[in-house]
Amino acid sequence: MIKVSDTPVDKGDARSNWQVNLNSPAAGTRDAYVPGKKGSTALENIIASVEMGSKKVEAYVSGQTIHITNNLDYIGDLNNGSSKQAPPGFVQDAVLESIAKIQKAG
Repeated sequence: MIKVSDTPVDKGDARSNWQVNLNSPAAGTRDAYVPGKKGSTALENIIASVEMGSKKVEAYVSGQTIHITNNLDYIGDLNNGSSKQAPPGFVQDAVLESIAKIQKAG
C-alpha cells in the first residue's frame, strides 16, 4: 500500500486523498481529514488515511480488485519531485516495496 507518510504535506490534502476502493477507482477528491498549515496536522491525516484504507482492504474478497488512487490535480507534480519533502518517484517506490513484501510473504 502507498506509504501515506511519504507523501509531502502542507495542508493535509495530498495525504488525505489516498483513497482505497474495491473493484473501481475512487472518483473525485476529498478535503483533508484534519486541515492544517505547514504540516501541522500531518500525523492526524496519516492515521485517518491509513484507517480508511485498511477498512477497505479488510473487506476484500478473493477476485476483487483493490484500487489505490489519489485524484488531486497536483499529485503527479509531487511525485515528479516538486516538493523537497519527498524524492521523485515516491509513489513507484512504495508500490515496488509493497510488491516485494507480498512476494516475500509468499
